[in-house]
Amino acid sequence: MDFNQALKQVGDFGLYQKLLCAFLIFPSAALCALVYFTQFFIIMVPNHWCYVEQPGSSNFTLEEWKNLTLPKGTADAQHTYQQCKQYNVNVTEIQQNVSVGYPLLLEDVDVVPCQNGWEYDFSSLYPTLATELNWVCENDRLPYWVQTVFYVGTSVGSIVFGFISDRYGRRASIIASYAIALVAGIGSSFANSFAIFAALRFFVGACIIPLSEDPYILGLEYIGVEKRTLGIICWTTGYITFSVICPWISYGIRDWQILSIITMAPLSLFVLFGKWIPESASWLLTRGRIEDAAHMLRTVAKVNRNHFTDNIFQDLHADKDGDIDMDERHLTILDLFRTPRLRKHSFIMAVAWFVTYCCYHTNTQNTSNLGTDIYDSFTYGALVEVPAMLLILFGLDLLGRRWPMVLATALAGLFGLLIMGMPESSPQSFLGLALVMRVTITTEYNIIMQYSAEIYPTSLRGRGLAVLRVMGTLGLYLSPTIVYLALHNPALPLLVSGIMMLIVTVLTLFLPETLHKNLPHTLEEGENFGKDQRIWECPCLDHKKNTQEHPSLSNI
Repeated sequence: MDFNQALKQVGDFGLYQKLLCAFLIFPSAALCALVYFTQFFIIMVPNHWCYVEQPGSSNFTLEEWKNLTLPKGTADAQHTYQQCKQYNVNVTEIQQNVSVGYPLLLEDVDVVPCQNGWEYDFSSLYPTLATELNWVCENDRLPYWVQTVFYVGTSVGSIVFGFISDRYGRRASIIASYAIALVAGIGSSFANSFAIFAALRFFVGACIIPLSEDPYILGLEYIGVEKRTLGIICWTTGYITFSVICPWISYGIRDWQILSIITMAPLSLFVLFGKWIPESASWLLTRGRIEDAAHMLRTVAKVNRNHFTDNIFQDLHADKDGDIDMDERHLTILDLFRTPRLRKHSFIMAVAWFVTYCCYHTNTQNTSNLGTDIYDSFTYGALVEVPAMLLILFGLDLLGRRWPMVLATALAGLFGLLIMGMPESSPQSFLGLALVMRVTITTEYNIIMQYSAEIYPTSLRGRGLAVLRVMGTLGLYLSPTIVYLALHNPALPLLVSGIMMLIVTVLTLFLPETLHKNLPHTLEEGENFGKDQRIWECPCLDHKKNTQEHPSLSNI
């Protein structure tokens, strides 16, 4: 008896698995959205201009005073006045000239950088860390560098926590990531310099993926073949819901420090209640800890009101000789590339993660301003991902993983190519295609998150996902450069993204289908996974075969 058979006997989607979805997978996605999107509202910079103090006796309106002291913006500028320049004039001279009716010839006045700081428009946005430290004009790159440091932390954390997950267990990785993110996040709420804030956000970035995805992986390893899609649906629901809520939390609080503390504080729940987070029984088996794995399965059986019989424990011991003789405990990250099929799967998935992260963030940065205020923009951006979740809900268990991923990437590529036929004078067409592309790219991201976890064997799953996460974060560094191409032609970011997604379409054809397949457990099972599949095979065209192998599917 292998682990999947033992799990089925104790219940592979009973009350125990539903509790994991409700109290582990959903909250982890929700907290990921809060932590990630809150950072934007902490370092966001509103409209600003040079501060020029009015004489006490003057009675100019704000607009009149700006008109007398600030140069106009360029013809294609977003702002009416230049944000980092002022006229080099004496304010007393301005008042005297205007009071006697002489027009001030501003075109003859020198323009200089802001001399006395800046004023900010807080009509829609509250004071942020960026406004307190004046990350504008010559320092306007600092918010970008904060994001870059955060992404570097994400890359490093993916490697470190991937190692922890496979060496010390899923539970250890989850608790450690939440504890570190909590301390660093709360600490960053009191930062008073760029260096301190960026350093602390590096550690938050290092934890953002393990604190969101490791609980999902843990839950997935307890869910049976036929219900695995519900895990990603639960995760996506939590992420979208709190992506929508996050902007309005910031709108209601209107204080960046309190906002940071309130959105980081819930991380403490996973630390305080960490002893109730289960360890993966499948991972325990790969470490040779048969008694501990049996204890976890006994708990699953008890909660699901099933029986853990003695023969399950005996069969797990008997299966130890077949599964653990390969010494799964001493595998390294290099074992992802030692055997031909795992090497091929790792390469294809690495390219897919790089492209997906790059194109998703390119799209969100390129379409973040939808012509409304920032709160509406973030809300609309999150809501547009709902169709992607519905596609996952109704498509993955019918079409499988591979063909939906092929379809999503192909459509994203097609819409990217169509942008070249749109006139630059039609921003509505650009926006429409960009939003449709976001739906398809989000669909592909949700698929690949589950797909990758199902392809790798349990003994290498943590490290395999760590490699893919690193490749994804490398794609983040490229996305700002692609967005910059819009200055030359607004169609170029979407075109480049479309071409990249078409490359993923072709590569995906060479991956195995995982629908209705048991998760590979050992390195040997991972290498042999999908050997008997044909390149054009599709589960929806062979439903009879699947229902024979899994009789319960006949009711789907």
